[in-house]
Amino acid sequence: MWARRSKRRAQASLTWPQVVGKVIESRLTHRVVSGGEGADTIYYKPHIRYAYEVGGRPYQSDTVRYDPADPQVATLESEAATGSLLVFGILMLIMSAACIGLFGYMLTLG
Repeated sequence: MWARRSKRRAQASLTWPQVVGKVIESRLTHRVVSGGEGADTIYYKPHIRYAYEVGGRPYQSDTVRYDPADPQVATLESEAATGSLLVFGILMLIMSAACIGLFGYMLTLG
């Protein structure tokens, strides 16, 4: 359900106006999920918030394209390409595997 709504919003955002935004917060969080026997998995999630203004009214979001009917609704990506999500997912898997390998190697050292 969430994926379908997200895809519809991404498609609709192709026609939304753009506005210049300013990054007000940027951080990367992570959590470690123990898989037992040293098979921990590390999950990373970027958090980016922007400030922007529409019609003289300030807004904050983690996105940059806004819905003209409801300016507090905005989206960072304006394309509904699932290919981009697939590439992102693959990159995250590769990075996770590298981190797990590094973590395992560090455990063997000490």
